[in-house]
Amino acid sequence: MIKGILFFWLLCISTSNLQAQDNSFKVSFFQKGIEIKNKHNVYNLNNKPFSIKLNSKGYNGFLIGVTFDRDIYLSALGEADLEVPWFANTGMAEVLFNADRSMFISDQAPSYWYYDDQKDHRFDPHPIGTYDNWEGIRTIEKFDDLLNNKIFKVDNFNKSVYLFLYNPIYDDDYELVDVEVLFHAELRFVK
Repeated sequence: MIKGILFFWLLCISTSNLQAQDNSFKVSFFQKGIEIKNKHNVYNLNNKPFSIKLNSKGYNGFLIGVTFDRDIYLSALGEADLEVPWFANTGMAEVLFNADRSMFISDQAPSYWYYDDQKDHRFDPHPIGTYDNWEGIRTIEKFDDLLNNKIFKVDNFNKSVYLFLYNPIYDDDYELVDVEVLFHAELRFVK
């Protein structure tokens, strides 16, 4: 009996580990069709429009916190002691099919990017794949600073933007108990 329970327990653990290992999430940045390489999660971009390519297996959506404030970014990573409002607020929905070719900037709430199918997603037209295994591209020509009600064209932008992509983990009472970090980076824009 004990051997049977032990076997069942080990089977459950190994099955959940196999399922967890099937999930993958990859983010790449491109300008003029060329992939931009990073050094220590810092991407040096020209102040020109760029594209974010996401390859996801096992995640149909995620929250993305985007800020100009390095301290908020470091706090999200656990390297500073500020409160991170992204974790306390629900995600904002940006327009379907990335019609604005923009990225929301907000220190208060994250955006929610997802792919359900060809008719319901937050990426450029024609992403490929299925609900749980997809590839999408999002072209960014401007930053929409929601707090200050300003729009910054990438062509005129010479600072850094900090990205933090994650999945929140909630308990039964819908209280945040953890954050699964999928990706984070600093995008530095230079002339």
